[in-house]
Amino acid sequence: MAEPRHAGRSGGLLFLAVLLFVTYLVVTAVAGLARFLLGGASLIVVVVLALNVLRRR
Repeated sequence: MAEPRHAGRSGGLLFLAVLLFVTYLVVTAVAGLARFLLGGASLIVVVVLALNVLRRR
């Protein structure tokens, strides 16, 4: 049987770089989704407030 080869220092750095990149992608996706949801919610609030103001007149 062959001896198992270890990745060594460069393999660990590559794993860390890929992990950081994937984390960046996930955080960016979550931030974009949160921005979309908050934008939609704030738009709904503005419309409801405008309708309340127009209804009082």
